[in-house]
Amino acid sequence: MSLRDQSVPLPRAKQMERTKSLGRRTRFRFYLLVAAVALPGLSACSPSLVPLYRDFEAGVSPDSGATSDTATNPGTPSTPVETLEARIERAVLAAGWELSDAPASNVTATQARVVRRWGLYHTEVSIEVSPVNRNYVRVLVHPYRVYFTGHRSKMPFLKRSIRKAVFDDLQRTFEDEGIHDVGYAFERDGLADR
Repeated sequence: MSLRDQSVPLPRAKQMERTKSLGRRTRFRFYLLVAAVALPGLSACSPSLVPLYRDFEAGVSPDSGATSDTATNPGTPSTPVETLEARIERAVLAAGWELSDAPASNVTATQARVVRRWGLYHTEVSIEVSPVNRNYVRVLVHPYRVYFTGHRSKMPFLKRSIRKAVFDDLQRTFEDEGIHDVGYAFERDGLADR
């Protein structure tokens, strides 16, 4: 009889330790499987977070044929070129927004308007539009939830429905004024491809 044929029983303490380690491994594998199945499902339900601004490129005014960053048209003397601020203001008014007092002279601000109504709260949005370096226009969005109690809370990001309510008409009127959508700063600077 060889030694391999003989089975020597393990001591009771070692047997218990071995079954515990098997149980731990099995539980770990189970939790790993649950996480692998749940994560793709949970990630599909996460909201798409969008910053509270959007950038546009200030191109040539369709009416004047000159760029917005010069004070006069160099081709003909003393022909005034429409300022970028005037084009912005006309586009905002054409999109249906009502103007209000702006915090700075080059900013076009609007009054808040309700874009969504829910049972316990409604969402009010106001926008501020300002030129940036004479080449770009930045639209800042200020969304607030106003609860039935009167309490207001600032929303830290734009939901898709709010973004659509704000930018659909505004983008169309900006295009009419020669101001084209370039997205967000990371899209504009080419960082989204990295």
